Amino acid sequence: MPAGSIHVYEFHNISLSATVAPTVVITRPLDQPTTTTTPSVRFNVHFSQPVTGFDINDVVSTGLAVATGGLVDDIYPYDGSAFEVTVQGMTASGNVSISIPAGSAIGVNGIANALAVDLGSTVHYAQLLEPGLTSLAPGSSLPGTSVTFTWSGNDFVVDRWFVDIGSQPGWTDYLEGNYPGGQTSATVNGLPLNGSAVHVRLTYLVAGQWFETDYQYQSFTAPAPGLITPANNVKLSGANIQFQWADNGHGVDLWLLDVGTTLEGSDLLEGNYPGTQTSVQVNGLPTNGETIYVRLWYVIEGMWNWVDYEFTAAGGSADNPQTPLTLVPRSGGLELQGAADTNYVIEYSTDLSSWSQLTSVTTNATGRVVYNDPATTRAAMRFYRARASA
Repeated sequence: MPAGSIHVYEFHNISLSATVAPTVVITRPLDQPTTTTTPSVRFNVHFSQPVTGFDINDVVSTGLAVATGGLVDDIYPYDGSAFEVTVQGMTASGNVSISIPAGSAIGVNGIANALAVDLGSTVHYAQLLEPGLTSLAPGSSLPGTSVTFTWSGNDFVVDRWFVDIGSQPGWTDYLEGNYPGGQTSATVNGLPLNGSAVHVRLTYLVAGQWFETDYQYQSFTAPAPGLITPANNVKLSGANIQFQWADNGHGVDLWLLDVGTTLEGSDLLEGNYPGTQTSVQVNGLPTNGETIYVRLWYVIEGMWNWVDYEFTAAGGSADNPQTPLTLVPRSGGLELQGAADTNYVIEYSTDLSSWSQLTSVTTNATGRVVYNDPATTRAAMRFYRARASA
């Protein structure tokens, strides 16, 4: 062509998309509410050209309410450029949104997509609180043999409740309750005290459909019936002792108390008492430091049980040195000072060689007792001594 000529070229069927990554836009479908209580939320995903390889594994759930599953469906124009993404399984309230990372799909031009742009597709998920027990945390220990269970319909209208409580799931050996929808509590009595499992099944009717939830608790562990005072293995304070016991919530029907100087013996006391009686005064116990054996029997629902205890009698060589035995002359008699509530023998002599028993006495709560010897007015000389009663 001559110099200075202008060259004009015309191209047909040439597209810039051949060298550009497909773009992606995320929108909210018009029929998807911005707030929902349904744990399933839909989004529309639009690619700028048909793509391949796009599925639910390419969708990233974002927001506070994270989805745990979902699916992808091809939508109009059904050429692989538009999809409806449904995410499901949110376990908490919060905003639900998705993201499509770059490289998730391949366009018809062979180039992977760019990072998606979200055009305000976020949906707020408000999780409904289902009916359930409200009074006790599942798995916790029950406070005793009588427990009040409370429940609530929460975000649902409940028409009927069934509450089954038993020693196994679904059993009703502790309670079989049938209540109207407006009742939200029941008290259960007679629960065990041995730490065993207590199963609760809450069944409820909502909009004509039945639902149920199971719970498990641990029954209260109470100590076995037994003596409260005196404490086991202590030295008794005297010859007259108050014994006190308790059933610790087990519902004892009958008590037997055997007190003796030998194991299983009852030569000092053989007592039989109703379940409501929880104490007895035992008098005349030895004060020579020997071993006192006590067996407390009790009956619960026809079953006999017992607990053994041992005590050291008052007196003996191990008496407290702060309470020595002394005889003090008093106007008209003698004052014996020793251990409280203890039996003693007073002896006399006219020559300090031969001794005879004069009398037996028992000290009061302060360890004192006064004795008047009528023979002192007739005898020229009398000597006295005292010892613990054998």
